[in-house]
Amino acid sequence: MPRSNPWTRPPSWRAAVREAVEACGGDPLDAVRALIVANAALEQELAEVYARASFGFLRGRRVPRRKD
Repeated sequence: MPRSNPWTRPPSWRAAVREAVEACGGDPLDAVRALIVANAALEQELAEVYARASFGFLRGRRVPRRKD
């Protein structure tokens, strides 16, 4: 299945972008910063969940560590 271009998705995608920018006072740079911070927090939470999950539950799969 070919991947779709994210900019040709339905208008709800664009509405979500507008909402994110509006939530940051209309500043797109602040919106990007907020999304990066939120993403980092989610990545940390996911890493903690994987650290607590048992080897058997994960069936030996582990998420590779980021190199940055």
